[in-house]
Amino acid sequence: MILTGVLLLSLFLGVPYSFESESIVVTLDSARIAVEGEYTFKNLTGEKVEAYLYYPFPLDSCDYPDEIVVENADFSFAPEGIRLSFPIEPEGRKCIKIRYVQRLKSTYARYILRSTRSWGRPLEEAYYSVSMPRIWQKIYISIPLDRVEVKGRRRIFFGKFSDFMPETDLIVKWKYRSAGATAEDSDN
Repeated sequence: MILTGVLLLSLFLGVPYSFESESIVVTLDSARIAVEGEYTFKNLTGEKVEAYLYYPFPLDSCDYPDEIVVENADFSFAPEGIRLSFPIEPEGRKCIKIRYVQRLKSTYARYILRSTRSWGRPLEEAYYSVSMPRIWQKIYISIPLDRVEVKGRRRIFFGKFSDFMPETDLIVKWKYRSAGATAEDSDN
């Protein structure tokens, strides 16, 4: 999940909820990155609370998203991200779903993970998958995704983590196959 200094300040003031887990699906093609995330938060009190978060987008590798869908939370636009608000029932959990699509600027994509550290505790569980055209070569993924499947023209990397405190963002770099590659090969 993504946080800023505003949320860091809130942590010192005693935020009554915690960030428990995330499940992230990253789908890459030659022109865009699509991210689908499920984020689970837990109310640490016996009273209903309203959670407020800032969710920035990585703009070094991509443009501001041209598509954003949020489920189970209200959101408003911010210069480099979105602001979220949602209620969490007493001692309850809330799953927020966010989907966004960004146009890629190069053969590099990033999903922000390091801000998890702002919560002061690791995620109980984290799941990540990265799907890309199987013809892409010299693939670099910054976190250890330990399982790979090939489905049709796509290669999908998977990883599951417990007590996860990321040291780096999820960064993916690749090279296109040079001779004979077509847009159909790259994007399906």
